[in-house]
Amino acid sequence: MGLNPKKFFVGKDFRFGYKGSGTPEVLKQTGARLGFETDIFEFTHLADERISSTRVRQAINNGDLKLASDLMGKQHEMCGRIVQRLNDYKGLFVPDAALILPPAGEYWVNLKNSTNKYFTKAIIFPTNQFIEMNLDQAAINCFSKDRVTIEFLQSASTAVPEEIDLEIANQRHSILS
Repeated sequence: MGLNPKKFFVGKDFRFGYKGSGTPEVLKQTGARLGFETDIFEFTHLADERISSTRVRQAINNGDLKLASDLMGKQHEMCGRIVQRLNDYKGLFVPDAALILPPAGEYWVNLKNSTNKYFTKAIIFPTNQFIEMNLDQAAINCFSKDRVTIEFLQSASTAVPEEIDLEIANQRHSILS
């Protein structure tokens, strides 16, 4: 089963193939022969440093969610499902794929589906593939049916309490309305 791509978007330093010998120009020439287009992007900078996927991954791995957000132009997020643990109000977020997680710790997050958003604290454990969240029963009912997105806002250890109180007041009970 072929994918039949119509267009590739690559940076000017993109490499592929054996020992990275394929260049954007080779991809462009191949596309002319096989019927797809290739757009080659110039570098973009933030604070005089080049924005790259490597830099974004490093920021997330280091727990610098602000830098990752600035580099991407949006919050770091991932998709998955919520599973309720037996006999308690803990929801486990199960990612759809092996994705880049911030380091173990507590984070303020938005949990979203197609119609609702819920602000809560998430816990990433050092040896866990799941993300644990305290969810009330209404949130569990709302988010356990569909695929959801978890949007990482900031480390709970660096959050300013007033910012968190305001966020909770603005969002927490939106799923009940």
